[in-house]
Amino acid sequence: MSKRVHSEIVERLEGLPDEILALESAMEEFGESFDLERFKPAFEKKDGIKAYNRVQAVERAFSRVQNYVVELAERGCRLAELELPALTRRARPGPLMR
Repeated sequence: MSKRVHSEIVERLEGLPDEILALESAMEEFGESFDLERFKPAFEKKDGIKAYNRVQAVERAFSRVQNYVVELAERGCRLAELELPALTRRARPGPLMR
């Protein structure tokens, strides 16, 4: 199993830079330094559906980066044979915890 987990870690590490670039690209729609004052009205659907679609692109890209980091942490724990914490009622199990 450790070879499989190791290769999954390498795969995620190789893919992470592209996910971060996708996030940065989506964020650029709201200014070079991600202007929260431009993002908020779009998030609140005050700037129309096209602006809200750009918000969704940021949210999706952010979620993908989060998922990569969580998967790396889970796989790192597995590889190190560390016990994963018990799930709370609100937590949802990741693919390795099922």
